[in-house]
Amino acid sequence: AIDIKAHPPHVEAYDGDTIPFDAQSFDLAVCLYVFHHIERTRALLQQLHRTSRYALIFEDLVEETQHPLLSRFFFGAHFLMFQQPFHTHLDKTRKEWRAVLKQAGFMLVEEFDVQPTSAIPYRRVGFLLEAK
Repeated sequence: AIDIKAHPPHVEAYDGDTIPFDAQSFDLAVCLYVFHHIERTRALLQQLHRTSRYALIFEDLVEETQHPLLSRFFFGAHFLMFQQPFHTHLDKTRKEWRAVLKQAGFMLVEEFDVQPTSAIPYRRVGFLLEAK
């Protein structure tokens, strides 16, 4: 069921190191392509683990493309055009993501490929996780 409201929901900004909600406040936390933009991956994962029972995380897999050089060119051009020096975790493989997620205390429920929604030259993956 979806609860549709006539006004937008209240939004709270935070630094990623401390999510301003009590433990187990949410059934599900969703992160759409966030982790390759931040330096403190472990801190945010710990907060997701603390505040939610499940997490759904989507990320990019640059190394699993059919054209890794094209992918690297794409990210290099993106950096130069938009001056975004915060693509810090672009080189994680599926195996490395699994290890990082396990270290944060999550149990992998399901892993799945995500179809790209644009002409991006890299693959995307989703992880459904349970906080243990």
